[in-house]
Amino acid sequence: LSDNPDLNKRIVKGTGTPMLPLDNIAIPLDYDYIKIDVEGYEKEVLKGASTTLTEGRGLVSIEVEKDLDSVDYIMNCYGYEREPSIVLNSTPTYIYYKL
Repeated sequence: LSDNPDLNKRIVKGTGTPMLPLDNIAIPLDYDYIKIDVEGYEKEVLKGASTTLTEGRGLVSIEVEKDLDSVDYIMNCYGYEREPSIVLNSTPTYIYYKL
């Protein structure tokens, strides 16, 4: 994230929908589960969730169609490992757990 607060609140291109970092939302760090299904914005969501994911311990499921290696890398940096044997529904959805 940028030190410039204006860059931390972006508009999703072509939709006019505001996009805020997950860390800006009051999510208790003792969460049990977070589901991320953001149609190609997985890396942006994960980068905006560094505190939530680093300090939290719950399961995270992420729907990923492209660039799973990058998602795995980011999640590994936050201390998460992907469960290799679980893929849910028609769009691959992966479960990550805290090491």
